[in-house]
Amino acid sequence: MGFALKRRLRRIAAGLLASIAVAGTLVVSSAAPASADHYTSWTYVRNAATLDCLATDWSTRVYTFTGCDGPQRWRLQFLDAYPGTLMLQNEATLRCLKQVDFYRVVSASCDGSIIEFRWRSRGEFISSANTGGLLVTDFTRKVSLYNSDSWPSNQTWGLPYFFSATSGNLPPNVSLVR
Repeated sequence: MGFALKRRLRRIAAGLLASIAVAGTLVVSSAAPASADHYTSWTYVRNAATLDCLATDWSTRVYTFTGCDGPQRWRLQFLDAYPGTLMLQNEATLRCLKQVDFYRVVSASCDGSIIEFRWRSRGEFISSANTGGLLVTDFTRKVSLYNSDSWPSNQTWGLPYFFSATSGNLPPNVSLVR
């Protein structure tokens, strides 16, 4: 086999490998993570027991504060890929509420494909879609999850258009984001 023929076969083989690599990259990159397809407008999320509002900061700490003003508003992001679930996104940090374990919650970069970011609303109760733990707070302003068969009735979070996410009906003032 001549040198020119070997060189030409190497080029063809290299071109085929490059084409396969590009095609593989396109197939892998086309599998996008779950995203929020619908969202509500920004609003304060107030706890009925303390009358304090849900807040977070850049340290990822989630807490409540008495002011209920400024950019500490939240919006619900309804996940079409995961019916009946939503994410809660903070306006100040653009981070979402995330469950760490059975008791702790933090804020982190939003990713609805990870179950720890998904929540359910049952009336005005907010619970983890992962463990079913109820989002609660107390007068120390600590926000955590309460895991028990009986939920405390005063741990609701006032949103004017909270609804049962399992009903499949979107609340008023929901915008379509596609």
